[in-house]
Amino acid sequence: MTAPAETSARTASTPTAAPRTLRRLVLGVQVLFLVMMGLAICVGSHETSPQRLTDDLASGTVDTVEVATRLWPDTSTMEKASGCAPAEVTWRRWGLKHSTTINQPLGSTPPSECTQAGSSSAVASTNITEYLRGVDPDVRVVRTEPSSGTFSYVGWTIPAETVPPPLGVVAVAVALLAMLAPLTLALVGPEPRHATRWAWFWLMCSPWAPWTTMAYLFIGTRGAQPGRRRMTGGWALLLAVLLGAASS
Repeated sequence: MTAPAETSARTASTPTAAPRTLRRLVLGVQVLFLVMMGLAICVGSHETSPQRLTDDLASGTVDTVEVATRLWPDTSTMEKASGCAPAEVTWRRWGLKHSTTINQPLGSTPPSECTQAGSSSAVASTNITEYLRGVDPDVRVVRTEPSSGTFSYVGWTIPAETVPPPLGVVAVAVALLAMLAPLTLALVGPEPRHATRWAWFWLMCSPWAPWTTMAYLFIGTRGAQPGRRRMTGGWALLLAVLLGAASS
């Protein structure tokens, strides 16, 4: 017969894990989110800065760019027009498609008028083709038709015609659940393993959230081990900041 004191000690030393059903449900949402992210990567382009385009062209890693704009430099419409026309530039780097926006002045409009406060778009001092070939003379510029609209999903731009409205609503709902469910579980669930509640919270708010969230679901939710040291929130916040700086 086991003594009551031994039973109490054994119970106190056993980590309290999150309910298995709840863990599986949150994990299922994460897997569904990763699947949708994979689809977004396949059909969309990553929103990035004009400086990234310039760097890639200057390095010679890009041989072809696609430009979508409603007004081209060699059209009479552009010569008679005034104002600024945005051009969506897309290119591939390491197999992934990237995109950025460059504003081009129309007619006699000075480039300074195409600069918008708070905008991350670059301004072409000449037409878009000359602007690109000014960075890389050998780059191949391909004209494409502008999309009828775009759908932005976690930093990826997807043509609206490829995303039916019901699927877009589901994708947004899954993204919100994938973000909020693990954070809520970390804050209100049992004490997690290897790191405190706030430590896991900050790690899951970092740019590496897909991987830190999976680490929490597979490791952290198994419950804290009595007597074992854990990462605190301050160190985790510092690590999250460093991860953000490294990925920028």
